[in-house]
Amino acid sequence: MSESRLIKAAMALISVARTGWMIRGIPSNLSETVADHSFLTAYVCMDLISRLNDPNINLEKTVLYAIIHDIGEAYIGDVAKTASIRLGGIKTQIELEVVEREIDNDIVKQLYREYAESKNKEALLAKLCNYVATYIKGMEYAKIGYRVNDVLESTYAEIKELSTKLGVWDTVSELMNEDSRNNV
Repeated sequence: MSESRLIKAAMALISVARTGWMIRGIPSNLSETVADHSFLTAYVCMDLISRLNDPNINLEKTVLYAIIHDIGEAYIGDVAKTASIRLGGIKTQIELEVVEREIDNDIVKQLYREYAESKNKEALLAKLCNYVATYIKGMEYAKIGYRVNDVLESTYAEIKELSTKLGVWDTVSELMNEDSRNNV
């Protein structure tokens, strides 16, 4: 049985280490992969949305955004945050083009476009959960002695800005504080 290009892309993400952690000296055997990150992001979405208890938020769509939000990295790799900032919209445009060309699933293509455009609340919540998942993983690395304070500080600022914009800062702050106390 031949695999779809979507499945091949998903399998590739299992092997793509997140560049930011590697740059900070985290060895490849401990470094979070893009698939690990997407998985954690999906769980953060489920936790956050259950806490928000807002019937106007589509949990399933938010979780799907979280699962596919980095699918473009199967083709272009995980670009370090500093480079991504300098590239601006070019990185997003390249990822959109490669997903359109390479992914053979119309549902995923549509979801990816919607996530990249961030025009609905679910896409913005998935983006927020992306940041929270990065922060949670960064706290884990800091606890075992890796110097990731710059990631923690910049990610915290992104979390605060977006969660304030969405009106969910108190809930997000509670979730993050609970996670750091429980050290799951």
